Parts: sequence; C-alpha cells; structure tokens
Amino acid sequence: MFGMIVGIVFVFIGLFVVIPGAGLFGIFWTLIAVGITGFQAYNFFDDKDVASWEINIDTGANAETNNQSISVSGDFGKVQSCWR
Repeated sequence: MFGMIVGIVFVFIGLFVVIPGAGLFGIFWTLIAVGITGFQAYNFFDDKDVASWEINIDTGANAETNNQSISVSGDFGKVQSCWR
C-alpha cells in the first residue's frame, strides 16, 4: 500500500512539476511513475499478489525425495572427482 501511495505522489509531481519544467524528461518520469503505481496497485488489490520473490520452505515431510547428503566427506568426494 505504501508503494502505491508514494507512486501516486510521484505521478502528481510528474504532472504538475516535472512535465512543465523538464518537458520530455517529465513525460518519461510520469510514465515510469504510472507504471510503478499500477504494479503496486495491482499487487495491493489482487488476491493472488504479484510477489517479487517466492520462498519455499522444505518441511522434510517427504523424506524419500529429500536425498541431500548430510556427511561432509561424501560431498568432499564429489568435489575430488570433479578435479580428477
């Protein structure tokens, strides 16, 4: 929500300050601000969200598919085989 509010402020700054004072740069500024504001508004009002990052946490519930090596020596052997 904060990003959307700040984006709206920057759109108004672009419309009333930057476009009259800087011309073409002001138009570019305002279009970027509108794009960022639209992305933030979509993220705020949509139930699904548009996340920039997604974190998956492995709970270990399915131990059969979790084939990660726990021993350090096993991993070291894999590294040695790469250098031979």
